[in-house]
Amino acid sequence: MNFSIHSPFEQITQVSVLSHYVRLAARRCEALGMPRDLCMSTTGDGFYIWNASEGLDADVALFCTAMLSLAYSTSARDLTETQSVPRLRCGIHFGNHYEYFQTASSTTNAGSYIIGNVTIDLARLLSKARQDQLLIGAYTRELGESEAELKKTYGIAKIETPAFMAYAQQQFAKFVGLPIPGGKIAGVKAYLTGSQATDNIFSIKKYYVGDKHGIEHPCYNGKFNVQVSN
Repeated sequence: MNFSIHSPFEQITQVSVLSHYVRLAARRCEALGMPRDLCMSTTGDGFYIWNASEGLDADVALFCTAMLSLAYSTSARDLTETQSVPRLRCGIHFGNHYEYFQTASSTTNAGSYIIGNVTIDLARLLSKARQDQLLIGAYTRELGESEAELKKTYGIAKIETPAFMAYAQQQFAKFVGLPIPGGKIAGVKAYLTGSQATDNIFSIKKYYVGDKHGIEHPCYNGKFNVQVSN
């Protein structure tokens, strides 16, 4: 956030720090047994990150990587008064996309970029996201043949964003004990927000972000809480 007001040196420092934490989180998740083939392309003031591996568990691995990188960045920012660690806004979404590989020549390097509807949706969500906010796109994912056991266990043929969050929560237990700036992770909780129904029960609210074409992009407001112990 507020990337343009910083000096060129501060901008490149912030991007470098963010890249470091994303790659560190990816290595941690891979070491914990999550399928991970991380890809990144710049947005100018941040990154698109995606998983070249496919399937529900790969989607969860990418989600865990994104959340752990946010935890690293936020914890580091709380420990420093410099501008080197940026304040972030984050969008998570699922959907149709493909990779575009730039043609290489003797004088240029090849690069890959993510293109497709999911990047368009993310751009709309991030245009409305506030500082330190996490927006998660509303999406229904059909379970494939590789998820036959999951379909049998839960009796479902598809999974929506709230159920995906609940499924991903099971993986967050693996984060307990990981080192993090300021200490070690003692607990993790991710959830979607909404209005309070009773003392201990909250609903989940879906929001809609409109664009200039009159198309609405549904999403949820997400929270990712990390407890840190010394």
